[in-house]
Amino acid sequence: MNIKELINFLKVCKMKSISKASRELFISPQGLSKSIKKLEKELGVILFIRSSIGMSLTKQGEVLKKNAIRIIQDLEKLKYEMYNATKFNKEKIKLVSSYGVIRLLEPECILEFSKNNTNISLEYEEHPDMYIDEYVKENKADIGFAIEPIDDAAFNKTVIKTFDIKLLVHKDHPLSKKKVITYKDVDNVDMVIESKVFKVYHILDEHFKQAGVEPNIIFVTSGFSLCHKLCAENKCISITMDFISRDIKNNDIVAIPFEDKSLKWTICMITKKGHISSTIKTFEDYILSWINHI
Repeated sequence: MNIKELINFLKVCKMKSISKASRELFISPQGLSKSIKKLEKELGVILFIRSSIGMSLTKQGEVLKKNAIRIIQDLEKLKYEMYNATKFNKEKIKLVSSYGVIRLLEPECILEFSKNNTNISLEYEEHPDMYIDEYVKENKADIGFAIEPIDDAAFNKTVIKTFDIKLLVHKDHPLSKKKVITYKDVDNVDMVIESKVFKVYHILDEHFKQAGVEPNIIFVTSGFSLCHKLCAENKCISITMDFISRDIKNNDIVAIPFEDKSLKWTICMITKKGHISSTIKTFEDYILSWINHI
C-alpha cells in the first residue's frame, strides 16, 4: 500500500466514478482502475460495488475510507523522517561563490556533483566578492569561489581560471577603433563598474591611481549585466571578461584588451588554513576536472 494508491482510492470514493476521478487525477481510467484493483488485491478485500449507476463502498471499503487519511499522514510522516535520517548521515559542504563564477562553471557543474555524490549534501550561495573570504575565514562556509587578491597566510588557495580584464565599449564609441587600451584612454571618460564590494573595483582603482588617471565613474552596480546594458546603449564604457561578454551576447558592444597585461581577474577556490577533509578534497578534485573540460 502506498500514498498514491490511497489518494486514488479517496478520489473514487468522492466521485463515485472511475472516469470522473481519473480526470481530476490526470491519469487514464485504465490506470486508475488498475490502481484500485492492486489495492484490493493487497488487502484481500473488495472495496467497491460496481453498478450501472456508479460505485459504492463495501463495508471493507468504508473501513479503509475511515482510516485512509490517517494512514496517508502516517506514511508522509514516515517518509519525512526517513529522508531526514538519510540527510543527517550525509557529509556536508557549505559552498559560497562570488557572483559571476557560476557563469563560467555553469549551473550543471553543481547539479552534476550532487547527482554523482549522493552521500554529500552541498549547500550553495552567491555573494559579492568581499564577503567570500570572510565567510570561509569565520567558518560560515567550507569552500569559497573567491577572486584575487587572496590572503595566502589565511587560506589554502587553488587557482581555477585567470582572465584578462577588458574594456567594454559600444561599437560607435571612439575607443572602439583601438586594438589595445592604455590607461590614458580612459582618463575622465564616463564609466560604469561594479561597486566596492567587488574586488574588480579595487583592482581597477589601484591600477588607475598608479597610472595617474581617473575615469569619471557615473554609476556603480552589483552585476556585469547592467554594465553591458548601459554600454549597449552607448551611455558609458565599462569592463568585462571574455566568458562574461560571450554569455551576455550583444553585437553592438566590443571588448578590447588593455595594454597592461597585469590587469587580471583570477578565480580561486579557497579553504581555511588547516586540515582539509576527504569530502572537501573530493569536491576540489571534481571542480578542477570540470574546469579542464570547459
